[in-house]
Amino acid sequence: MVLLHVKRHDREFLFETSVAEKADNVARQLVELFNLRLKIGRLAEQAEQLAKHGPSKKPDFQGLPDDMKDLTLDEEKVEWVKPDNYKPDPTARRTGAAPEDSVAQVILKTVSEAKESTSNDLVSKKTLTTRALLQNALDGLKGAIMIAYPEGLPEYDPVRQILDDTEVLEGAPSQEILDIESTTMWWAGKEILREQKMGDRVGKNEKTKIVVKLQKKGQGAPSREPLIDQKTQEEMMSYYHKKQEEMKVTELKMIF
Repeated sequence: MVLLHVKRHDREFLFETSVAEKADNVARQLVELFNLRLKIGRLAEQAEQLAKHGPSKKPDFQGLPDDMKDLTLDEEKVEWVKPDNYKPDPTARRTGAAPEDSVAQVILKTVSEAKESTSNDLVSKKTLTTRALLQNALDGLKGAIMIAYPEGLPEYDPVRQILDDTEVLEGAPSQEILDIESTTMWWAGKEILREQKMGDRVGKNEKTKIVVKLQKKGQGAPSREPLIDQKTQEEMMSYYHKKQEEMKVTELKMIF
């Protein structure tokens, strides 16, 4: 199988395919995985806040202090009662009605596991990213949240919106999403055309490993890979500075 080291900006993962596979199919699979990793990242972030500070406030009440008295907003009287496990949200977006600590720990443990499934560290561990791996992480988060909130979350809570696919992304998060129809794949400075088979570009050797970069339509060729990786560069710089210090010491000894 051909091993693809897939990259886009600061995100990367490993994926296996075949030289006989159509490039269009590969592109679609990579985009699906890339976007699913983003979704799990957003869900993990919001689930963590849910575990710490409880469900979201209604949109009109977000940013307002929890304990405001005699507040009327849109003709709705607000009567605040301190929750049993009150853990106020510094951003004032969530109610502070956190779940029981034991339940919160279940969510946080699942969040940690989900983050591991989308971590760039999987590359150094030589772990492939698959649909099954990511779906398992997504199902785990959903299950933990259902345990904590069996009656469900309000429709305006970001966690529910992500799970229901009703979230409206704005700003940077919306720009990260890739289009499954138009995203392009690049290797060695050249585009892998969707009408090709992978073998048309990478050859017939199934043991090939290549770095594939994903680009949005119209962005052109991505920047080339550096000749040396960051770790090697840091080691070289450290060695260079060490040698400089040694030379200074030697020069001082020669003077005195």
